[in-house]
Amino acid sequence: MAIRVLLKYNLAMQKKLITLTISLLMIFSLYAVPYYDSGNQNFTINVGTNVPFIASISKDSSGSPLNTMWPGSSKDGKTNFSMGGYGSLDYEVFMNPYFSIGGELGYQFNTVQDKNIFSMVPILFKATYIPISGTIELPISLGVGINYISYGGASKLTLHGSLTLGARYFFTENWGFGLNSGITYTPEFYSDKSKNGYITYIPLNLSVTYRH
Repeated sequence: MAIRVLLKYNLAMQKKLITLTISLLMIFSLYAVPYYDSGNQNFTINVGTNVPFIASISKDSSGSPLNTMWPGSSKDGKTNFSMGGYGSLDYEVFMNPYFSIGGELGYQFNTVQDKNIFSMVPILFKATYIPISGTIELPISLGVGINYISYGGASKLTLHGSLTLGARYFFTENWGFGLNSGITYTPEFYSDKSKNGYITYIPLNLSVTYRH
């Protein structure tokens, strides 16, 4: 019971923090001079780790997971996933000085409690809003797409979504480095709804960006 209350509190605080951050960025953007023109492009490499945040896994009466992919979460709320690795390649082209669209191809892995590897290959369409650009940038990205997940010899194609908040510094006209984080969501759907589940992660990544 205490864990559920704590999770609800953490989610509520996270929503408030995201709302406040976006509101402040929108205010700052009114006074920022935009750097990009339509047609400009960014290429970004992201490398880092991920923190398993919340897992909702369906189980049968014996406590065994009903999902084919995930080993399940324990009664104390833990996901049974270790922190893992993540890497991705991003491409974006600007529609106007503030908005860009593009895609992301990534790879993620985590070690599970039974020592097997759970892996993901997300392929996303991304839309990015950059209220402050130039030497220092604060991109906000929303991604949706598909995710190829595998675990214990089984695999499945499912959906995937991400919200990313970043900060990057350009030390030359074309090259910059930064940090980004946010939250990702991967569901597992079945015709039998009792087997449905999902898992969320908080990524923590370093990034290198080339723009032109």
